Amino acid sequence: MTKPIHPKPEVPVPNTHIRYGYSRKRVPIYMDKATGKTYTANGAMPGRRVKPEIVGSAVALFYRGTPLDEIAEQFEHQYDFRPSKATIYEWVTDYTKLARDRLGSLKARTGNTWVCDESVYIAGGEKFWHYNVLDRDSRFLLASHLARTRTIKQTEIVFQKAKEAAHSNPKRIITDGMTAYPEAIERVFGGDTQHVVSEGLTAKLNNNLSERMQGTFRQRTKTMRGFQDRQSAQDYFDGYRIHYNFFRGHESLKNRRPAEMAGLETSLESWEDVARLDVRPFSYERVKLEKERALKPKPVYPRRVFIQRRRRL
Repeated sequence: MTKPIHPKPEVPVPNTHIRYGYSRKRVPIYMDKATGKTYTANGAMPGRRVKPEIVGSAVALFYRGTPLDEIAEQFEHQYDFRPSKATIYEWVTDYTKLARDRLGSLKARTGNTWVCDESVYIAGGEKFWHYNVLDRDSRFLLASHLARTRTIKQTEIVFQKAKEAAHSNPKRIITDGMTAYPEAIERVFGGDTQHVVSEGLTAKLNNNLSERMQGTFRQRTKTMRGFQDRQSAQDYFDGYRIHYNFFRGHESLKNRRPAEMAGLETSLESWEDVARLDVRPFSYERVKLEKERALKPKPVYPRRVFIQRRRRL
């Protein structure tokens, strides 16, 4: 004898909404009488089917280094729900853009010393240089930039990004001995900021913090199969910068977040808080771009003509 299927507990809904049946998982469906739109009453945000705590947990696990397969498997055991890898990556893409829109314009109160370093990454089969600029006092990651070359112009771009993210200019910037750094610092900050070359790991003035940050990036990207192109790599680094600054406690800061140390106050303290915001404009934009990319005609390359050589008799 099969057990009767009982509907799941309903979530309180406004009086302007009426019952519109049940979903396949026996979740109540309601309709807004004013707009005629239907939605499931499972606690999901408008335009979404999954609760924000599940979405926020998936994005946090992604930036902590958990592979997409393991996230899906963990959710299957924990929530009896297995999202696809594409769905999880859509959550990461949409909510990273939303968090960047809300938090990207905040200016950190930094100390007098910044550190900078660069490292090599492969994206789409091409080699790129990844720069990061870190405030030594607050551990706030000011800028993360991916460049094709290590020229003065590209180095100037990363310092300009760091300048826009900080409340004031530093008195000194510690880097390695790359020749592009002195000129780029002079162009962006003028003569008030001193360029200091790291004297080694044991020296008092060194860029160990920035090198350690590059190691954190490398450890995270080991679980990924590589970046498809430069843009996807830059999107990841921008998302991890938000995760590192605003949502991740730091051991050396007594489990406080770098954003707190930099004097930044925000109501967003986790990816779940971000998942409770309206993400529809960003998801609509992503779907539109994907459709345009799918409809874009693929380039037609001329066929190679092979001339068969006559065999010598």
